[in-house]
Amino acid sequence: LYPLINGVDKTGFKVGSLDQLMELMDLFQKYDMQLDASCKRNEKMYTDMCKELNKKVSLVIEVNTGRRGESQNLEVEQYIKTFKWDSVRFQMDKSLKFLGAKIQGTQKGCDDRLKKLLDEQNEVKGKLNALVKKDSASFLQKDLGDVIYEQKIGRQFFVNSHGSELMTTVLVAVNKKKVEHFQQNYLTILLNHYSNDFENWKKRTRDQIQSQAQLAEDKDHQQQIIDQEFKKQEEEYLKMSTQPGVVPASDKYLGVEDPDGNQLWRVTCMKSQVVDFIKVLKKNGYVGQQFAYDSDLYIENQKLLSKYQVDLNNLNIKIMNCCFYS
Repeated sequence: LYPLINGVDKTGFKVGSLDQLMELMDLFQKYDMQLDASCKRNEKMYTDMCKELNKKVSLVIEVNTGRRGESQNLEVEQYIKTFKWDSVRFQMDKSLKFLGAKIQGTQKGCDDRLKKLLDEQNEVKGKLNALVKKDSASFLQKDLGDVIYEQKIGRQFFVNSHGSELMTTVLVAVNKKKVEHFQQNYLTILLNHYSNDFENWKKRTRDQIQSQAQLAEDKDHQQQIIDQEFKKQEEEYLKMSTQPGVVPASDKYLGVEDPDGNQLWRVTCMKSQVVDFIKVLKKNGYVGQQFAYDSDLYIENQKLLSKYQVDLNNLNIKIMNCCFYS
């Protein structure tokens, strides 16, 4: 079975009949492919993990010395040249079928342990991704809420701190060259959008209502439902389109500016219109986001972030070691 490896007395293996030998050839080819794929994957993963953890790559194989509880590490080339059958773990008085199954089972056990670690790693990565935000000096790339806590801006500037249920805060990154334009237009950009978008809104809304009314069997009744619902939504839209969605004189510069000259501003917006307002801000070249001040939540998230980073590093070390020893 191992014509290129010295130190193994092949006559000691138990085969059985010729038919059993033919069956073993197919079985061992399958084992060989599985073990080869597993070892190559683990070697690559081990190398990648070493680079990520700034560890030295050490491709050695742990070998049983034959003495109870003792082992040594050999370079791969040295291991091949001096290969000796591990008769402690794989007794030659057992059948080849039994030995093959045990070798394959050993590797499967390693693969299962590795899969469990990788599943845990993916779970921690998912938790980290939910907390990690872009870390950038530019307000155009950064979570603007983080700026509030990093710069220790007081809670008194944010409407949720005063118990409002109808209004919310919108943070806006405004380049200092466009501050005057922003102050002159933030109250009217949503009104202008409603006015310019009214015809498109009617078409979108009627199409949506027609799609939802398809279940009505009576065509006359179906048209009646469409007309009634459209009239109701049109009245609501026309009422909303007369409201700026933003509280007058709520614009305030919060005293911080990024290296590119983008300043952090606050405006107070109606919750019912905040989504439309932020979309219109973006169309007009401003980055905005809804914000509710909660320093306790921010501190808790920072603690969780540190914990998950430590957990991920520990898991990466376990994965590296699992790949090494498998």
